Amino acid sequence: MHLVIGFPGFLFFIGGAQLEFSTEEHANSVARAMVNAVLAMAGAGIFDIIFDRLTGSGFRLTALVSAQLAGLVAVCAGANVFEGWAAFLVGMIAAASQLMWAKLLVRLRVDDAVDAVSVHLGAGIWGIIARPLLERQTGVMYIAVGARLPGLLLP
Repeated sequence: MHLVIGFPGFLFFIGGAQLEFSTEEHANSVARAMVNAVLAMAGAGIFDIIFDRLTGSGFRLTALVSAQLAGLVAVCAGANVFEGWAAFLVGMIAAASQLMWAKLLVRLRVDDAVDAVSVHLGAGIWGIIARPLLERQTGVMYIAVGARLPGLLLP
């Protein structure tokens, strides 16, 4: 139920963050942000399913939902400036970050019953780091890799 209500809410939040929808450029920015939110959520969900499969811990719906929410939280920092592959990668790494934070909090005996701290803190920190690294055309990865491999990362 949480994901049914939370997912459209995140889409509206990310799309509405543009605050203006009067030009074609703004419309494209909103569309990119909403598509990237879906891609980040998918990347996080796929990471969680693969991780559960590889570790033999079995499918856990609560872990999947937490991972997907982590992907959405992380992509908020740059949803309108990431390419699709970058949003997917941000989601995957956000799920890994959320999982590590959840395990750390259990070890520290911090009660985080709904994984709110691991979702928002762990994924939020990664999202803030990811934006300058993966921002379309001006991010560190575009400058460093694009200079050696022209056209590889450019649209």
